[in-house]
Amino acid sequence: MIRALLITLFFSSIFFLPWWFFVGFGVLLLSYTRDYVVVLVGALILDTLHGASISSLFELSYLYTSLFVLLIFLAIILRKQLLS
Repeated sequence: MIRALLITLFFSSIFFLPWWFFVGFGVLLLSYTRDYVVVLVGALILDTLHGASISSLFELSYLYTSLFVLLIFLAIILRKQLLS
């Protein structure tokens, strides 16, 4: 029940809330569940809708996707370290 609510809030935050709500809900999903694909799909949707090339970052247009890929790797590493 909580997982479905978090996923619904996550995807609705793409369309209705500022970017920092989206990042916060993404971090919550990564910390409470293992829904890595949901977070990546949400980041791709956000970058497709609102992403713009940033000249200071070598024309990187998928900023949130790359951010969440790094957060996913960090979550996987931390889970392995904390559970062992």
